[in-house]
Amino acid sequence: MATSVYFYNASSEQKLIANSLKELKDNLIIKDSYRGDVTSEVKGIIRLWLKDGDKNINDLKE
Repeated sequence: MATSVYFYNASSEQKLIANSLKELKDNLIIKDSYRGDVTSEVKGIIRLWLKDGDKNINDLKE
């Protein structure tokens, strides 16, 4: 089964950001308007959540 990942913020058209989960993982950059690139921090939190968490998506919300 093919997976595509889109970004949508309700103020514009959907934008394709990856054609697979691997492409998303390899190429994703997460930026904060104040702190800049926070990609490694966010990926670290997700890794811990996948390893030790109960996989409840609400746990990732801030």
